[in-house]
Parts: sequence; structure tokens; C-alpha cells
Amino acid sequence: MTDPQKIGFPLEQDEAGYPPAEAEWLWAYPAADGWTIDNVPWYARVVSLGDVVSVERDEQGLLWWAEVVHRAGHSTIRIFISSAEQDIDALRQQLTRLGCASELWSRERPLVAVDVPGDADLAALIELLDEGEASGLLGWGTGHLSDAHAAAWPR
Repeated sequence: MTDPQKIGFPLEQDEAGYPPAEAEWLWAYPAADGWTIDNVPWYARVVSLGDVVSVERDEQGLLWWAEVVHRAGHSTIRIFISSAEQDIDALRQQLTRLGCASELWSRERPLVAVDVPGDADLAALIELLDEGEASGLLGWGTGHLSDAHAAAWPR
């Protein structure tokens, strides 16, 4: 297998400068028809874990996302921890029990990127997140939603 490469995804920043970068770099492995995304995006809203993308190489030799070739059926959710009372480890264990992998940015910057596979219990996940939001412990939002998750979305 060829070594993974980083692929750049341009980001649109709002007036406040969010997200805090002009591009996000995601790891990807070569696939027969492009590159398979190998980590959960923090900010890029056009892909999720497992999607296959095509790329273009710039004059510096860097790979940049061009288009999605094939969707893996995953969605991405972001959780913003808003209270020190939220036990991040316990939350991530609950996500794991629901079939969702997650990545923590850092304890100092408590942002959690969540991979939601196609067979995850979407209703239970939303209930967990809505309860945390209602209690003031966290906020959450969606990144890319798979077609199946978008069709089943309760909001």
C-alpha cells in the first residue's frame, strides 16, 4: 500500500474568521478511482470519512480536493464542549457505544469530530446531543450528511 498523503480542502471563513484556517488537510490513501479519506474532518463540509475524492496537484506539488467520486455513506458531526462539567471521555464512550468513532482536537480546544457510519442509530445520537445541548454542556452541528442520514433527519 502506498503511504497516505494529505489533501487540502479550502474553507470559507466567516466575518469572525471561523473556521480558524483557510484550508483543512485530511489524510487519504490511494484508491482505484481517487483517494479515500482516512480521518474525520474537523471543518470541511464536503466529505466524510471513507469518501473517495479526486484531486488536483498545484504548482508546489500539493494535493487539493477537486470533487467527490464516491460516497461511503458516512456523516460528520461536530461537538463543541461548552462547559467544563462535560466529561469528554464519558461522552466519547457514549459515542462509541452508538457506533460512532470520534477525535478530540485537544483538552484546551474541546472540539470533537464524530464519524457517523450509515448503520449508526441516528435518533439515539441526536437525542444524546440534544440532551447535552439542553443542559448547557455542549453545542453541536453537522458537517457533511450522507443522503440516508439527510433523509432520516428529524429536524
